[in-house]
Amino acid sequence: MKNLEALHAFHIRRSNRYSAIGRDVELDVERILAGARGADGQPVFSEVIRHAPYSVADGDGRDFTVKRGGASVSFGITISHQRARRARAKHPHVAQLHLPIGIRPDTVVAKVLALFAGAAVPR
Repeated sequence: MKNLEALHAFHIRRSNRYSAIGRDVELDVERILAGARGADGQPVFSEVIRHAPYSVADGDGRDFTVKRGGASVSFGITISHQRARRARAKHPHVAQLHLPIGIRPDTVVAKVLALFAGAAVPR
């Protein structure tokens, strides 16, 4: 019984660590998207909205809503490939991007731009 309790405590600690890391990645993604500039020096996105954790939008799988050229897309992000698969199953109407720790900023922007193009999101 003691081993089972220790394993449960380990899973809770790991979940808390990954939640904190995921929130940090959300802040990084917000900074990357808000600061993205095209070749002409103009902002790539006209507006970047990060939905608050535990908000209605967040519960619907939307971590961000990004606007560009009169169009907008909403999407969720996760650092875990397994969580991305689960989120896609839970929220099939909202794009879910797998953005692992250490992903390059240009890759983040490319994945979001692909959502506007209606193309398959690069993995």
